[in-house]
Amino acid sequence: MAQDSIAVANGAEHEATTTGLNHRKMLMWAFLGSDCMFFGSLIATYLVYQGKSLAGPMPLDVFDIPVTSVSTFVLLMSSMSMVIAYAALTRG
Repeated sequence: MAQDSIAVANGAEHEATTTGLNHRKMLMWAFLGSDCMFFGSLIATYLVYQGKSLAGPMPLDVFDIPVTSVSTFVLLMSSMSMVIAYAALTRG
């Protein structure tokens, strides 16, 4: 009985699905598709409104090196903290 629960916890047992595909794999593909559509809509919106604003932040204000550097640093540190947290979880 204990080995059955270990096999289920490790994902050795296959789930019965109506499509025959793994639910986790389908959810990952759905997430990737929604992510592509989200960023595609942001890029399309930028292309539609490009050059139409006379006021507001200009590209030099938004894509300034210090601002970009801080944003990149924050993203890298959040990724590193996730890797460290996952390593700590796998060690127990």
